[in-house]
Amino acid sequence: MKNIIQISLLCMMVVIFVSCANVPQSSNRTTETATFIRYADVNSTEIIVNKIYQTPYTVDLNISNKKMTGEAAGSLDEFTETQLKQLAILDAVTKADADILIQPNFEITKQIESKTERIDNASGTFTIKKTETGFMTVTVSGYPASYSSFRQMTHTDAEIQVMLK
Repeated sequence: MKNIIQISLLCMMVVIFVSCANVPQSSNRTTETATFIRYADVNSTEIIVNKIYQTPYTVDLNISNKKMTGEAAGSLDEFTETQLKQLAILDAVTKADADILIQPNFEITKQIESKTERIDNASGTFTIKKTETGFMTVTVSGYPASYSSFRQMTHTDAEIQVMLK
């Protein structure tokens, strides 16, 4: 009986040690069948607290007084409203050769088709399935603006920034 207990304990210890063995990692490339993936970033450096110095910069923002419009359209199955708004802003900014759009106003037009379908179940009950498909158009208008004169912040710039807060 004592030998059986000792053999059982020995077997359990072997199983525990074997289960803790190192599992080899795959290469740096990612594949669909890889279980373990190792990531490496060769352009990184260790961040040491209180050793990073940042130089503040200031920039001028040139805002046009002429409104610009942009448009984006797409299927409701493929795009969300937020995505289409972003695409409309991108269209307006690209047309104006600007960096950002100030005070954007959106006009959204949706053409939605609702479809209700009755699905009979094998148990004699039924389920109603409602699907909506459609098309959305987003038009945005706003004032295009561009950044210029990137420079290191001076004491005068810092004082102006404090006054504006």
